[in-house]
Amino acid sequence: MVFENVMIGDVRRTLADALPEDLKKLREDYQNPVTGKKGLTQSELANALGLSVISIKKYESGEVAPSIEVLTKMSELYDVDFLISHRTKHPLIERKLEVELPD
Repeated sequence: MVFENVMIGDVRRTLADALPEDLKKLREDYQNPVTGKKGLTQSELANALGLSVISIKKYESGEVAPSIEVLTKMSELYDVDFLISHRTKHPLIERKLEVELPD
């Protein structure tokens, strides 16, 4: 018996695909409320969050996903809610999954 599970919506990217790009864009677009300076280097962000530069690089490359604690710190710094992306919409791709179940 074969079951089809069709995801509804226009799915072009998954959250895992979009998050690294979003993290980099937020860092580059960040504007310091005190100095007005736009953008942060990876080193400046690491210092602000108490992380290593290597961690920031891995988050932005998608090699490692940030923990909820790190995302919370980032969302506070950038004043965004990571549960709702700063983008208006993450496009989704439609795909079918076929699962073969034993009789």
